[in-house]
Amino acid sequence: SYRVSPEVIANTVVAPSYLSLEWALSFHGLIPEEAPNPTSVTTARAENFRTAGHLFIYQHIKPDYFLGYSKTLHGEQQILIAFPEKALWDKLYLYLRGHSFSREWLKELRLQNLEEFELAKWHDYTLLTSLSSFRRASSVVVEYIEEARR
Repeated sequence: SYRVSPEVIANTVVAPSYLSLEWALSFHGLIPEEAPNPTSVTTARAENFRTAGHLFIYQHIKPDYFLGYSKTLHGEQQILIAFPEKALWDKLYLYLRGHSFSREWLKELRLQNLEEFELAKWHDYTLLTSLSSFRRASSVVVEYIEEARR
């Protein structure tokens, strides 16, 4: 029997959306934990719902920020998922909407496997917003990644 994955369900139920945040960071191996629930960003309203034994979490972002994802094969099914750099960008952007940035918050993400993280791509995404708080936090992220690579 054919089984639709939670990731495909996440892409389908709320549109437009792509997997990002914790789920994409885990998928790309940037955090050690496996994300228990699909986390997505959407230009539709933020919402959470439970179905098929999973909690599906959607965070709202502006249409201008709805980029930085690709269609990827996951098992035998196609999913829309953020590039590693955009998943972290989305995480930081959404965090800053309600919190002050701290290096401690960044440490608590326990980022790993940063050798392939493309700082040029990160820089391009950083240019999407003129928020000074994001720009300051972004420079700390770059320092953190450069230190982790040493």
